[in-house]
Amino acid sequence: MKKNMEDFMDEVIIRDFIYLDTDTLGSIISQLEKGLIKDLIEEKGDQKEISGELKAAIFGIGGKGTTGYLKKDVETETKILHDYIYDRVKNKLEKANKVVFIDENQKNILQNWKDGKLIKSIHETSFVLISAQIILDDYANFQEIAEKFNEIGNAMSYLSAGNVQPPDNLTKKERKKWEREKEKKIKETMKLDPKMLNSILTVIKQFFRNKLVVKVTPFPEEPYFRFVGDIKEDYLRDPIKSIVLKYGTAPASNWYIFGRISYILPKNYEKTDSKPNNVFLNIDEEIKSNLQMEIPMDEVFNALRGVDQFFSPKFPYVTFTPIAIYREG
Repeated sequence: MKKNMEDFMDEVIIRDFIYLDTDTLGSIISQLEKGLIKDLIEEKGDQKEISGELKAAIFGIGGKGTTGYLKKDVETETKILHDYIYDRVKNKLEKANKVVFIDENQKNILQNWKDGKLIKSIHETSFVLISAQIILDDYANFQEIAEKFNEIGNAMSYLSAGNVQPPDNLTKKERKKWEREKEKKIKETMKLDPKMLNSILTVIKQFFRNKLVVKVTPFPEEPYFRFVGDIKEDYLRDPIKSIVLKYGTAPASNWYIFGRISYILPKNYEKTDSKPNNVFLNIDEEIKSNLQMEIPMDEVFNALRGVDQFFSPKFPYVTFTPIAIYREG
């Protein structure tokens, strides 16, 4: 039975998206709907405008929706009722029992997580819908601040202490002493040792350059049992600085986070691929002579994997791919 527009509008949930990965949604919907989207291509100069007829079978709203694609050279920009596609994807996956809902009331999930047996509750590659608080870590902004940390610290200290005046009953000598002590305190406030600062910047530039990370904490009593994922800035609804201005980097309210599990690291698990291996020692000499380049390269990459492991997430973190972050009401 077809739905009229009034029925459709009654079912709409208004969401305040700050992040929506439309490419991933498009990939999922095309798999769920068995490729029912047809494209009609029209040539227009050196560009191609593609109009896609979105059948009622896809969107379930009766009739056809038209979406515009702009294709120039090899790149394609797609605009397709993105918010409603999210609804469609989520509902289809929920009906197929492929979405695990997580909030602070799911104590069985928390217990399995603590025991290092989260795999009992959530499979790797599972989709999750989490109601939780979030933290946004903007490493590009962190790097900008770190590069001028001591300057910023001095400026903030001067600004905050600028209105502090010495007591009226001080002598001229006592007033000068008071001013010197004030100056000293300002310089010591928010100041890092230059070597420490350089070390922090080296690590950020090498391993976290321009990363934007979301940390999701569904259980307030266990704040470090987190889902952690990279955010692609292209899919933010507003620039990150605008989002931070509106909500802060750690909003107090709960958000909904929809995504897919990437990796569940078991408790007390040690990677062995980062350790030097001797796989080339027990092979035929003739073969070994053919691998003279591979052997040292393998050792280098093993060493690099050890460094990478040092900075990679560890238990109890779980990595995931964020698809949508929003509030609703």
